[in-house]
Amino acid sequence: MTDEIKQLEYRVQTTGNAMLGTRDVNIQKTLVIWGKEGREAINVHTPSGNSRITIVAKLPLTKRMLLSSK
Repeated sequence: MTDEIKQLEYRVQTTGNAMLGTRDVNIQKTLVIWGKEGREAINVHTPSGNSRITIVAKLPLTKRMLLSSK
């Protein structure tokens, strides 16, 4: 199969701030954009006593994607 997954690319983003906290609409916007890119959120972490969140997402890279990036 030519589109066999060869590697994964990861992306980590922290969002929110001390004044406003984390707004659901901002999280949703990030997830929608990442979904359109083919990314999948695999972890969401909220540090204790913190109003920010960190989202980790992965993107499977196919052989075709790897060749086109060269």
